[in-house]
Amino acid sequence: SMNYFPDLTLFELLIILTIASVAFSGQMLHEMIDGDSLSKLSPKTSRLIIWISSLISLTIAIFSLIITQYIIFLPVVFFPFGIMYIFRKPRTDLAGRSSLKDVGIILGNLTFVYIIILIIAP
Repeated sequence: SMNYFPDLTLFELLIILTIASVAFSGQMLHEMIDGDSLSKLSPKTSRLIIWISSLISLTIAIFSLIITQYIIFLPVVFFPFGIMYIFRKPRTDLAGRSSLKDVGIILGNLTFVYIIILIIAP
């Protein structure tokens, strides 16, 4: 039979879900800074969308940490907290905030390096 998806262990599936959900939350923040689609919504609506995506990321990351008992999920737990802190109140002042974008790029690259190290590590 043809399998379209690889057979993944629970651990591998949780890592993929965690990374994808955190990346999605980061993308939502990126949209706000660039003044793209999400920033066209009302501040309360865009805040709600970002909080929902961050809470989903947080839930998946904490669930992964508890289920697998692998401490490697711990750093990922902090990203949604940071995004939710930025949106603790509805924001309209993020468009063009290059300093915040620079921090996001640095964090994204550090996360990428972290993932590469996890893949390479024996």
